[in-house]
This record gives sequence, C-alpha cells and structure tokens, in this order.
Amino acid sequence: MSTELKILSFNVWGLAFVTKDRPARLAAIAAYLAQADYDIVCLQEIWIHKEFESMRQDVQGNYQYSRFFHTGALGSGLAVFSRLPIVETKALPYSLSGLPSEVIAGDFFVNKAAAKAVVLHPELGEIEIWDTHMHAAGEDGPQTRQAHRMAQAWQLATEVRRGAACGRYVFCMGDFNSQPFSVPIALMRTYGGLRDSYLETHLQANDAPPMNISASNAIASLGMTCDSSINTYSAGKNIPPIIQAQGGKRLDYIFFREGRGSTHRVRCTSSDVVLTGLVPGQSFSYSDHFGLTSTFKFEPASGGSTASTGGAGETSAASAPSSQARLLPLDDESASGPPSPTSAYELHRVPSSDSTASAIRHSLASIRDYYHLAGKRTLRFEQYMVLCIVGMVALAVGSAWQPKSWIQPIFTLVAFALGAAGATFLYTGWLWGRWEKGILDETMADMELQLRALQHGS
Repeated sequence: MSTELKILSFNVWGLAFVTKDRPARLAAIAAYLAQADYDIVCLQEIWIHKEFESMRQDVQGNYQYSRFFHTGALGSGLAVFSRLPIVETKALPYSLSGLPSEVIAGDFFVNKAAAKAVVLHPELGEIEIWDTHMHAAGEDGPQTRQAHRMAQAWQLATEVRRGAACGRYVFCMGDFNSQPFSVPIALMRTYGGLRDSYLETHLQANDAPPMNISASNAIASLGMTCDSSINTYSAGKNIPPIIQAQGGKRLDYIFFREGRGSTHRVRCTSSDVVLTGLVPGQSFSYSDHFGLTSTFKFEPASGGSTASTGGAGETSAASAPSSQARLLPLDDESASGPPSPTSAYELHRVPSSDSTASAIRHSLASIRDYYHLAGKRTLRFEQYMVLCIVGMVALAVGSAWQPKSWIQPIFTLVAFALGAAGATFLYTGWLWGRWEKGILDETMADMELQLRALQHGS
C-alpha cells in the first residue's frame, strides 16, 4: 500500500499599490487553484486579507480548509489551502526581519514569518506543513548581508526538528530568498534534517549552471523560479548579467523529512516548476515568481519504523537520500570562517558544506561579523540622535533672540523636524540596536551550544 501527497508552493506577488496587474493575476491564480489537484497549497505574498477571502471563496469547492496568518503591522503574506483537515495552526514571526531604518524594503514592518498548519491524514496521522517567506535583502555577498536570513533559517529549522521529534512528517516550503548553495539553505538541509524535493528528482539542480543556458532549460532542469527571462516581470528589473546567463535563480523550495518513529518512508516522485506561462487572455505572467510543485509517495517501512534523524539533524548513512551528498565527519572540517564572496555563486562553495557543524560554523562566523557591523551602525545612529537633539535645543533657544518675528516660526519648525529625526534615530539606533544585539547574542549562544553537542557526539 502506498499513498501520495501533492503540494504547491507559490509566491503570488500581491503587495498592494506596488505590484503590477494584481487583481487580474490573483483572480487567475484562484481560477487555476479551483481546478488544480494539489492536496496542499502554500502561498506567499498574499498581503491583503480581503483578497485572501475572495480567493478562499473561489476555491472553496476544491479546498475546504484554509488559513490566513497575521503578523507584523501589514501581515505575513502567508496562507495555506488544504484538502485535508487543518487541526492546528501557528504563526511564527521571525525574531529578526530587516531593519526599521529600511522603510522601503518593508521587511521589518511586515515581520517576515513562518506559518505552521498541521493537517490530519486518514492513514498517516498528523502531517506538519510549514510555509515561509524569508528576509528579502542581501542575497548577494558578502555573507554578512544574510545574517538575518541565517537567524531565520536557524529559527525555522529548530521548529522543524521539534515537529519531527513529535513523530510527524514535516514539509517546509516557500520563498527562502536564498540560492541552493547559501548558508541558510545549508542550515535547513543539515541542522533541520530536511531533504530538497526538487534535488531529489533533478540530481544536477545544484551544479553550477552552464552559462548562457536557455531560460526554458534552466527552468526544467535547474528549477529556476525567479528572475527568468520568460517571466514578463523580469523585464523591468535590474538583473545582474551572471543571473541572466544562468537562466534566473532558484529561490523557492519544498523540503521534507520523516518524523521520529515514522512507520512509512517518504520519497519525492516528481517535482516541477509550474505556472510559467501567461495569464489566460493577458500579456503578463501570474507573478514575478513561478510556482513549485512536488509529489510525495509514502510507503510502509520494511521491518518496522524508519530510522529517524539524530539530535543534530544529520541523517544516518543508511537513510541518506541518494540526491544529497553524504554528510562529512567532523574531523574532516575546517574551523575557519566563511569566504568573503563578491558573487552570489561563491556564497557556499566550501568542501564541507554538507555537514551540520560546517553550516553552523559558517553561520556563526557571518553573524559575528554582522554583529560588529551592527554595533557600528548603532553607534552612528546614536551620534546622529545627539546631533539632532543639540541642533533642536540650539534652534529653540536661538528663536527667542531673533530680531525679526518671521524667522522665529522657521526656527521652531526646523527644531521640531530635528526633534522628530532625533526620536527616529533613538528607536532605530539605541533601542533597536540593543534589541537586535540581544537576539543575535541568543542565536549565537544557541548555535555554539549545538556545535559543542556535535563535537561531543551528543
């Protein structure tokens, strides 16, 4: 006996007032889902609750169960549709999600997150589904720009391990804003013990892409889901020539793993990039991303329950998937820090990239570097705050000594602006700086603890 599960992950690019052709695209996506045969659909960037409600009504006949997840000031943008009953949900706002000073990027204000939906399968019991959209900025080198995304990957991988320890099958998917060789993806695969569904069925997907590969071949064989020349919304973006030459980026994933004591083995039988065409009757794509779908088969484990992953998240040699490099022993690793890349494709080209300890070491080194840079930024903002306050006081006092009455309102207005700027630098510098420092300290302490546990064979 075997059973299958078919999953779709799709970033719908639904930010209000910014994304193009949004109403028509979301309506077309809803029409597609209303006829689709997926068991689970995880969406990212569906920011407006009314648009989720409209989509839910459109697909109600196909997906009886759904959940929209709220985080931050503007929402998480995450939603799950399911044919299986949803019996438990949880929104997990990431502790670090961009900077308050980066207003245009907006990650801080939406508070990027992961969303959990536990679905009940009639034969397999509870299956844990994670939908995520990680920090958008800083995908290219240096790796310090990925520090927040590394912290997010660590936070999510920890939750994945917890779910697997409860005996659940875990599926984790979404827009990770990281390419396959990056440290955040290494953390998901090693510390999280997750397998990459697309890599399971396309063994060459993580190889360095041949230059000047056709866009269609890059999608079919390498799983490129973003910045493809086939996508109509790529035309207006400033895409680096190297990304154009390799046919785009692979930023969307569907990961999976078995739980402790699982009675069935799970394997990916197919994984494909979908929704690559134009919206019917229109001249534009469904989104600035393509969708990713994977089909999984569950088969009874021979001789009883399957071997589960250990406390460090490393799969045993007997159960290591053929499409993933076997994890290296600890004594083969170098304790040196990460390289200082200048290109996106240099981010994780290290000999021991497939071991948990190596991924943690690289994360620690990058976060420590970022920690010092963040401290300097905090100090700079504090200095700006002091200058604004001094200027505000000087103008307030000086306005009382002006011989011309019309100058006084100008001084008062400028003093008010400096006061507002000083308050802004207070929360983006001193307050947020201390907040970020505390979270980074906790993340690094947790990583160091896990690294020591690995070194002692725990």
